[in-house]
Amino acid sequence: MLAAMAEQEPTTFNGSSMREVETKDESVDTMESADNTVNPVSNCLAYMIGGIWIPFCCEMAAQNVDESKCERPDMVAWLRTNIVVAYVAPVLGESFILIGFFLGIECLMWSGHRIKFLSLIVNIGMFVWCFIAVANSTSDNCAKPESLVDPRTLMLVINIMQVVVCGCCLMCCTCCYAGAGVAFIAVTEKP
Repeated sequence: MLAAMAEQEPTTFNGSSMREVETKDESVDTMESADNTVNPVSNCLAYMIGGIWIPFCCEMAAQNVDESKCERPDMVAWLRTNIVVAYVAPVLGESFILIGFFLGIECLMWSGHRIKFLSLIVNIGMFVWCFIAVANSTSDNCAKPESLVDPRTLMLVINIMQVVVCGCCLMCCTCCYAGAGVAFIAVTEKP
């Protein structure tokens, strides 16, 4: 009698076999991962295309800084560092997430998220640096006479735009981490 029970398929509460349920769950997982493949690709492209103006504008402004007369010659360093922090780091992070997603390497995906989050944190220091540089300099001394772009004004505009975007991103990250923490506590609590 025990041998006959062992040969029977285990059933769930609704009468379907466990193998049917496992097959249904695998098909759902496959469908979910197929739908989510668009998200990392679109995020990576959005960072690359949407932020392509940052390297061009920052480098154009850096070439127009008159370092010999400017009160803050570190403006060039700020503009070039901003290219790395505001454009290269998020694109690199999103590329790590994309590669990790397609190859199924979870630590690569987490590394990408960490790179993006660290670039947000470094941007806070960049904001302060920019406001100090702009406050302690003048457009007359910092811009080359033949330049069409005032690097000081462009630096201020870029910084204000990044303050708004970074502030929104940090707020969203904080809400997501808080929600994940609450969900984790709710899941791990014993009834």
